[in-house]
Amino acid sequence: MRILFLAHRLPYPPNKGDKIRSFWMLQNLARFGAVDLFCFYDDEQDAQYIPELEKLCSAVYAERLSPLRARVRAAGALFSGRPFSLGYFFSGSMRSRVAEAIKQQNYDLIFVFCTSMAQYLPATPVPSLLDMVDVDSDKWAQYAERRRGFVRPVLRLEAKRLSKFERNACSRFHAVLLCTQNEVRLLTGSDECGVVQCVPNRFDLDYFDRESVRVPDEIERLRPYIVFTGQMDYFPNVDAVEHFKRDILPQLLQARPELQFIIVGRNPSSKVRRLADHPHIRVTGEVPDVRPYLAAAEVAVLPLRIARGVQNKALEALAIGVPVVSSTQVSEALPKSVARFVQASDNPHDFVALTLAVMRQEKNSLADIRRELAAHYGSEGLRQQLSDLINQCIRSRTSPHTNSQLVCRGRV
Repeated sequence: MRILFLAHRLPYPPNKGDKIRSFWMLQNLARFGAVDLFCFYDDEQDAQYIPELEKLCSAVYAERLSPLRARVRAAGALFSGRPFSLGYFFSGSMRSRVAEAIKQQNYDLIFVFCTSMAQYLPATPVPSLLDMVDVDSDKWAQYAERRRGFVRPVLRLEAKRLSKFERNACSRFHAVLLCTQNEVRLLTGSDECGVVQCVPNRFDLDYFDRESVRVPDEIERLRPYIVFTGQMDYFPNVDAVEHFKRDILPQLLQARPELQFIIVGRNPSSKVRRLADHPHIRVTGEVPDVRPYLAAAEVAVLPLRIARGVQNKALEALAIGVPVVSSTQVSEALPKSVARFVQASDNPHDFVALTLAVMRQEKNSLADIRRELAAHYGSEGLRQQLSDLINQCIRSRTSPHTNSQLVCRGRV
């Protein structure tokens, strides 16, 4: 079997949300046969990882994406009536390369990772899957609500245009994948979703095992602290920690004046770095291993006001035995049997009360938590679900417009 895999970013190393999912998908597709990978990379440092992917794939075409030129293309798309997300990831050379590969190779399956890469799929009878991961149009709508001035109507326009593109994509692919059942309902309006399916993220429970973590002295000396982890130039994360510092931390310090707030994650933006001017906030930047920071924390806080899909940072904290207090958007994306271990509120006063409460209470059974995480995010079940879906697509080889075999089979 020969498979074409399109991705908006080099799916390696698997050190952040989208790369963890795309690399897991790539690994599992490689079990079916030879995979040709076509992708972009926007960080020159990522070029060093191409040889690792060449070990897994039969062919790799990784194109350098200039952020400056990509922004220019995005602006052009905005004024031409297209979503600027598509313009950002558009490349004439990528389009030519993909078209030539489809023409030359007898592909049995085409797998497209990320909505923006769907623009490269021409009309073809080859069975095709689109992994949207999240409903990006809703993310842009949420961004619009948090911005002011001329940016707000631009973001609203992007949400509208991208939503139309997403819905059209459902008719062009044999199946569309999303990472939670909430995302499926958001895209389709119901659970009766035809070709749209929920395939959750795979989570590495073995890696996030408390027994394998040693907390060094320099982290022990930070205690007691609460922690937030994530990519710290990502707007939803920046918004979350600014919101926490402004609306939640002052109330917490009134009750627990000795607490520290530790922000752990690569590429902290200038706004995040400025938060370290507060005497009770520390910004670490990139760390070699996030697990010790989690293991020594009193609580992991996730006050995200803009959230799409499952937050891996919630799963990581739960797996390592740290209480989690989050916004309702974060908890509602989790299966009910996992969400019951998370305390959630969008009200700052209630968020403070929940945080203080979980610090006083006895912790939930770690064995129970890890059992539920394994049931929903373990490799074996997800691998079988993906395999069944791929086999259905390959057997059908019909136009996606007439395909009626696929049904929604997500977990809730």
